[in-house]
Amino acid sequence: MQLLLIERVASEQTPLAKQLLAAGLRLDFARCPSEAKGIMALLRHDLALIDLSPPNHGAKALLAERNAGGHIPMIALVPKTALAGCGAGLLHRADDWVLKPVAMPELMARIRAVLDRARHGGTRTYRAGALIVSRDARQASFAGVPLALSMRERAALAILVRHLAHPVPRAMLEAAVYGPERPPSRNATEALLSRLRRSLESAACPARITAVRSVGWRLTIAEQDGGPSR
Repeated sequence: MQLLLIERVASEQTPLAKQLLAAGLRLDFARCPSEAKGIMALLRHDLALIDLSPPNHGAKALLAERNAGGHIPMIALVPKTALAGCGAGLLHRADDWVLKPVAMPELMARIRAVLDRARHGGTRTYRAGALIVSRDARQASFAGVPLALSMRERAALAILVRHLAHPVPRAMLEAAVYGPERPPSRNATEALLSRLRRSLESAACPARITAVRSVGWRLTIAEQDGGPSR
């Protein structure tokens, strides 16, 4: 498997590069998005990893061009300290993202999931155990029973399940729920998530939505009968 690693220190001696090489992956390196663009035009890669540590000049443009051109799958690497500042635009454009410092078992699982989704043209649902929500947020169910949720509640659930166990920044969740519009009031998102929690509890769903201070919200689910299909 050939990966392109985009981070400021482009070297086989970085901790992440050493772990990826030890896992049997082949690596090319780019020090910035503009350099990566040139490499991607010349060489074929199965997947790219892009470090969004600030300053991440050019990352948004690279991700946008990659999406428009149907190029390789891309996973963003986001420092915990920079998560709130990344914004919805950057994270939405990546196929997936993981927090830094990176846990290799999780990163390898995400790489496999992204590549599998790319090979099969993308999955139409996100899954966390018996909790399933469609990517277009039109349907949601638990244990095969449809959940009585509003469109915005399903949109919030979809983005939370997609990033199961990861904090979803406020800006990213609100972009998924409200689109280009602003929330109708300061506490509108909190109220929406409160209703979503009650609906999940009423369905005996073990999903828990918790606030992550200064970042956003996280969904976790106990006694999973399977990992998330992302």
